[in-house]
This record gives sequence, C-alpha cells and structure tokens, in this order.
Amino acid sequence: MEYAEDIIDTVIRSVKKEDYKHINKWWEALGDEPPAPSMLPDSGLGGVLVEKNKKPIAVVYLYLTNSSVGYIANAIANPNYKSRDRFELITRLIDECVRRGAAVGCSMVWATSQSKGIIKRCKELNYEVSE
Repeated sequence: MEYAEDIIDTVIRSVKKEDYKHINKWWEALGDEPPAPSMLPDSGLGGVLVEKNKKPIAVVYLYLTNSSVGYIANAIANPNYKSRDRFELITRLIDECVRRGAAVGCSMVWATSQSKGIIKRCKELNYEVSE
C-alpha cells in the first residue's frame, strides 16, 4: 500500500551530472564498470531517475532513435535500497520512460531484460511481454 508520505517524498526527474557520484557507485558495487557517458543518451543526461527523500534509488536511460521507436536500457538501482517500495518505484520509473518516449513521438518503447522482477512489473503495467 502506498502512503501519502511515499508519494510526497518521491520524485522522478531527468538525470543530472552530479547524480553520477551515486550511479557509478551502484555499477561498481555490482562488479561492473559504469557505462561511459558517450555511450548513454545525451552524453549521460538522457536518463530518468527516481529519488525518495532526496536520495537516488534507480535510473534508466531512454534511447531515442531515428524512427518512432525508443529503447530503455542501462537500468540500475541502488543495491543498498531494500525498502518495501523498491519495485513500486522502479515500476513508476519504467512507466515514466514510456510516457516520455510517447511525448516525443515514439509509437513504441521497448526493452530487454532477464530480470523476473522487471518482467513481472511490465506485465502489471499491461505492456506486451514476450519471453
């Protein structure tokens, strides 16, 4: 159940340069090298981030193409954020990326994932899922 304070203290916004002090630590904590900004949309600023109580929770990047198709990739979440609303926040983040894609003319936004949790959330959003 979502409480009023959960909604008030949650913000979904575009990535800022200063967010990388957190985002890069998440990649490193998982044993991965952070993607170079040149490999991310808008040199790393084409991502969407969810934060709660002014602390970043997760980020995903929306790649726009030279067609009406967008692509969501490089999703990562704070590995230390274990609160019960973790997947709800990530679900809202995915939905916001799709909304932003549609707002700039994407007729379809797609992604690939092996995460059972992400696949479950996409089904809950009534997105077409093929396994």
